[in-house]
Amino acid sequence: TDAVVMEIDNQGGSSGAAATIRRTSSASAMRRSSSLATLRLTTIGAAVVAERHSNTSSQQHQGGAGVVVTQLESYLEGIEDILVQCEKALADYLETKRKLFPRFFFVSSADLVDILSKGSNPRAVMTHMSKIIDSTETFHFDGNDSSSPVGTAILRQQQGLHVFENTAGSAMLAAAAAGAVVPTSNNSKGVWAMESVQGELVRLEEEYICEGPVEGWMDGCVRAMQRAMRMHIGEAHSGYTDRPRHEWMYMYPCQAVIVASRSYFTAETTQAFQMIEDGNDQAMKDLSKQLRGQLDTLIKEVLTPKDGNTRRMLVHLITIDVHNRDIVQGLVDERIESSESFVWQSQLRYYWDNKKGSEIRIADAEFTNGYEYIGLCGCLVITKLTDRCYIT
Repeated sequence: TDAVVMEIDNQGGSSGAAATIRRTSSASAMRRSSSLATLRLTTIGAAVVAERHSNTSSQQHQGGAGVVVTQLESYLEGIEDILVQCEKALADYLETKRKLFPRFFFVSSADLVDILSKGSNPRAVMTHMSKIIDSTETFHFDGNDSSSPVGTAILRQQQGLHVFENTAGSAMLAAAAAGAVVPTSNNSKGVWAMESVQGELVRLEEEYICEGPVEGWMDGCVRAMQRAMRMHIGEAHSGYTDRPRHEWMYMYPCQAVIVASRSYFTAETTQAFQMIEDGNDQAMKDLSKQLRGQLDTLIKEVLTPKDGNTRRMLVHLITIDVHNRDIVQGLVDERIESSESFVWQSQLRYYWDNKKGSEIRIADAEFTNGYEYIGLCGCLVITKLTDRCYIT
């Protein structure tokens, strides 16, 4: 302030202006002094108040902590109640979905939540398919060369793996392998083939579009699988006599080969009984000789270099043929001459009817084949104890 007054005086300013500045400066100084004094008093007062209440605060500290703990427990209990309500609502929702598609009962709740959250993207759900259909690893989608079943089939053929197609599929595969342009579906959600956990590729009867609620199109995939297996078993049965058995068995999926082979064994044994009734006493012995020849052929086949899946199919078929040979030899040894004999009726017998499809009978029980795809699961050795378990 003094510097300002001196500058006014040097510039020849009026004494009134200088006096005004001095008065203003003095007032400002007084206000600053008053503010500092007030701040000092406030600080001292706060210190006094803090000192007076220090003992009281220390005495109430323990009680305040208890109140905080009680409030926290109540808060956590409220959160737990909300969590229980959410879990119950989620469980009810998952139960509803499981009732709509019972195969969801085989899936854990965590996997089911993942499936439902990705239901609009069928490709993402395929990682869980082996939990829905035990032996099916995935379904193959069409829409581009790399992911289409035709492209996959060609790749697998180049790798030496067997691909089983229906008649239309075989023609498409042959055309694609020859370099022809093969029309494919533009629908990215259309499935054309299924693949087992062992890598066997089986073509569906027709394309199935995975659209709608996830439980709906998954049920559609299951039905498409069943239609495909019925078709392949029927084709394997009708083609059994068209060529030698050691060539026929490579043309169809393993499951179709096994079922058709067992159906023909039943038919041939029944025919042998009929021939015995007609006077041919050697009919069952001739069938036994025929079965031994078939078994020798399979043994020769399995000794040649084969890929893993083909070898699994041969071993499975050999196991069945060994059991069939033992059944017929037992009929010969016990001189069974009627198909109504309990020795024959107690066996697990397969039948094929063009209208009814595949049927399984034992004693007076009859079952219709469910056509569940089982891939190349193999077969344990069948013994007399196994036969007893079957009939029990």
